[in-house]
Amino acid sequence: MAKFKRPKAEKPWPWFTEVQLDEILKIAKPEDKPVFEFLAFTGLRISELCRLDWEEIDLEKETVKVLSTNSDPTKNKKSRIIPMHSRVKNILSNMFKKKGFVFKGYSKDINAKLVSKNLYKRLKKLIKELEIKGCVHSFRKFFASYMANSGVPALVLKEWLGDHDIKILIDSYYKLDEDESYID
Repeated sequence: MAKFKRPKAEKPWPWFTEVQLDEILKIAKPEDKPVFEFLAFTGLRISELCRLDWEEIDLEKETVKVLSTNSDPTKNKKSRIIPMHSRVKNILSNMFKKKGFVFKGYSKDINAKLVSKNLYKRLKKLIKELEIKGCVHSFRKFFASYMANSGVPALVLKEWLGDHDIKILIDSYYKLDEDESYID
């Protein structure tokens, strides 16, 4: 029997640094900038952002609800609440129409849902121009790294992200001393 060489798995995309995020936001189109910034400071998955409705935004309590329903579940099938970063509150406060989808699609229909494929294309063009590596998910990774480095406890961040595995979260974003451990 012939032996086959298993292809090496590519390393996952890195998260954006603060400098890279600033560069992206600086050259992004006006309609894309708030979307990218919102992703970076909420940690939402692109599918969650595309279906985010104004009913899930509470500017007074400064929270963003990510709802999981039978017809439109989140990845882990759980709803969660994320506290609003000041940059997110600023984005939302400056938006004109606070009804329906928070971020609209790029079409003539003002009520159209944002299409993730279009966002992927627009970001791909920007990161190619900036000669950096990344993808839409890199905004989520930026958020996790940013929050971990800001002192947010791993269990809290796990809930905000809606992640299953705290081990992956800690291994990826938290720098532990050799004698420190975590709870399974």
